[in-house]
Amino acid sequence: MIERQKRFAAHYAETGNGAEAARRAGYSEAAARQTAY
Repeated sequence: MIERQKRFAAHYAETGNGAEAARRAGYSEAAARQTAY
């Protein structure tokens, strides 16, 4: 896993919201929607 993916996983565990976790992990808004899917 790359660092951003690790941050995404940690934020997802914290929030339970994929899009929010992706944004907090540093993904762009468009990528956050795709990553959360």
